[in-house]
Amino acid sequence: MSEVINFNKDQNLDRSIVLALERVSQVFRTLLWDYGKQIKLSPIQIQFLVHISAHSKKYSSVSEMARTFNLTAATVSDAIKSLERKGLVQKIVSRRDGRKFPISLTKEGLSMANHLSNWYSPLMEHIQNFPSESREAVFIFLLKLIESLKENRLLEEIKTCLSCRYLAEKSDSKNKQNSYCLLRKVPLNISELRLNCPNFNAATV
Repeated sequence: MSEVINFNKDQNLDRSIVLALERVSQVFRTLLWDYGKQIKLSPIQIQFLVHISAHSKKYSSVSEMARTFNLTAATVSDAIKSLERKGLVQKIVSRRDGRKFPISLTKEGLSMANHLSNWYSPLMEHIQNFPSESREAVFIFLLKLIESLKENRLLEEIKTCLSCRYLAEKSDSKNKQNSYCLLRKVPLNISELRLNCPNFNAATV
């Protein structure tokens, strides 16, 4: 009987976590919409500018962004055309393959992307009020949740350190296991683990 009760408690906790994440996502969407109105960009246009500024040309084509954001190529293309008309992005015609058009930021687009972090500052102010230990625990939980969702194809490829071939575990002088980036040759604290690393290279299974 006690096992059934514990199972139900776990179920309730899991359900509460899902509902809590949904509530936070509401705040995320509201802040994004409000900020978009101020700068006359849609939420998805803002996300595309941030994505292009943070990734190499390899991940900035219409097809790659459609895959990353789980949108149709037509939807992405329409948003990119709008950003082109605003003078914020431009297409780069590939000499090797004229069918592929990586997207790059114009000078105005780069300036805009550098200021786009302002939209989530109200959320950051609340997060910073919690102890670092709590924030680190939540971050690790979210990273592992994202990896699990990706493995079950509920999310497209997310370029996290946890699934990168350059991530290794090394022991320090106290025999404590720490994350280490083999590419940059530096140890990584929890706060330095990345969600969208420009140097990401998927680990082989």
